[in-house]
Amino acid sequence: MTKRERLFCFYYAESGRGKDAALRCGVGEELADRQAALWLQKPEIADRIRQMRKEQLQENIREFVIMTLKQMARSDPGEWIASLMEKDGKSRQMQFLNVSEFKSRGDGQLELKFVDRLTVLEKLLELAQSDEPLKELYQELVKAPGGKPSDE
Repeated sequence: MTKRERLFCFYYAESGRGKDAALRCGVGEELADRQAALWLQKPEIADRIRQMRKEQLQENIREFVIMTLKQMARSDPGEWIASLMEKDGKSRQMQFLNVSEFKSRGDGQLELKFVDRLTVLEKLLELAQSDEPLKELYQELVKAPGGKPSDE
């Protein structure tokens, strides 16, 4: 594979747009579409792009899991409870990342169990020291109530 083909793989894996990737590799405007199509037909290029996208997906999952665990570790149950107790009538958007169990009792009371922050910090430390795939943990976090983190 030539240097230009390797560059094309990188740019294509990043953007998903053949013409743009070819242009960024120095191919002229009039030939970019045709050259991109030719490169994409080569099995070694297609395989390299697939591999690069797979690696990027794994990195994105890892970053999401670590960001979510950090949010869980920083969460303050006291703030959550204070928001529930306020009686100003304002509706609040609340993060449920730090709630591990939520029960509504028959007498109108709620029972909440919060995530153990020490356990979350231990998991972060474990992840920082390993290269294991995080797909299972990611799927568990997404299934959890409030599983998608806010953009902080």
